[in-house]
Amino acid sequence: YFSSLEGIVGFQDHFDWWARNNFSNHGGKPFWIDPSETEIQHIFIDDNIRLNDAESIVHPQVFVEDGAGTRIASTSELYDICLVQTDLLGAIHDRNYFIKCVQQCEENYSNYTALSH
Repeated sequence: YFSSLEGIVGFQDHFDWWARNNFSNHGGKPFWIDPSETEIQHIFIDDNIRLNDAESIVHPQVFVEDGAGTRIASTSELYDICLVQTDLLGAIHDRNYFIKCVQQCEENYSNYTALSH
């Protein structure tokens, strides 16, 4: 679904659902990554992304190579590759903050997809 969209897309979370799931990634926003898509990169930027999955708003899932579905990925595996925890003060202070985040993710994604094959 995400790969069929063009441009920048935003999705709103369901805060009550996340709260009912103890603010853990299990109740967080689903996010799928396909490492075989080297020309398409999805980047999830949110101030509630945490390295501790039990406190993160995103539920990342990576498509497995053999096409047998997905596996749940930890935030730490995808941090600064596809997941960015927004530094709110940094974003206010630096008008190029998000551009720099995307550039860093692009560099890291190339390495990540190379290792995934």
